[in-house]
Amino acid sequence: MELNLACVIVTYNRLNYLKKALDCYDQQTKMPNYLIIVDNHSTDGTSDYLDGWKKKRHGFKCIILHLPENIGGSGGFYSGCQKALELGVDYIWMADDDAYPIMGPLSRPRSKILRVAVSRIILSSEASKVKLVGNLVA
Repeated sequence: MELNLACVIVTYNRLNYLKKALDCYDQQTKMPNYLIIVDNHSTDGTSDYLDGWKKKRHGFKCIILHLPENIGGSGGFYSGCQKALELGVDYIWMADDDAYPIMGPLSRPRSKILRVAVSRIILSSEASKVKLVGNLVA
């Protein structure tokens, strides 16, 4: 069974890190269905960069959330996860703008993807199946 997966990245005024992270997602061998980038009201040109980046061709649907104010990292992840759940995804992969996924982690079988490192927490969209995965809760 294919994973219906959204990746949520939260950023704030760290455009150089974000560019590197986005390149890593573009180079994956198995793409997520959605890449949701939450711009936490950056003032360093991130918003303009993301608007241009979104127009390029990617192996996933790009969704950019430009927040009207900086609501912090957890608030950004909350906004991104809300959007992902509205899209009906099965799993959400959350990462900061300075997390650079290695090649291929999204192509692992479902049983393997649930054992990823603690920096990659995946949540099920069904409330009865919510799991924090990694070294936190197994």
